[in-house]
Amino acid sequence: MPGRSRTRAPPQPRRPADVATCSNPKDPEVHRDLVRAQEAGVTIASVCTGVLVLSAAGLTSGRPCTTHHLGKADLAAQGGRVIDARVVDDGNLVTAGGVTS
Repeated sequence: MPGRSRTRAPPQPRRPADVATCSNPKDPEVHRDLVRAQEAGVTIASVCTGVLVLSAAGLTSGRPCTTHHLGKADLAAQGGRVIDARVVDDGNLVTAGGVTS
């Protein structure tokens, strides 16, 4: 509209995040890197059945976590304490069920 000025709030700074994908979920080097990252204070997050990579690395052992409903039995068999939720935030481990999360 003429005579009206528009102002915008300055963009908020974003904290950078590292994103990793895994072509071989059974790769011991990937598992070692995940453990080292978590030991260094990095929050590890996973969506859907990607949590099974974290589980194979031992990061979900005895901890509350979730995954896609078809992967929950596998996750529990690998030692995860499976919670029926879309997202489970357990401090430095965040897992999500997938599409609906």
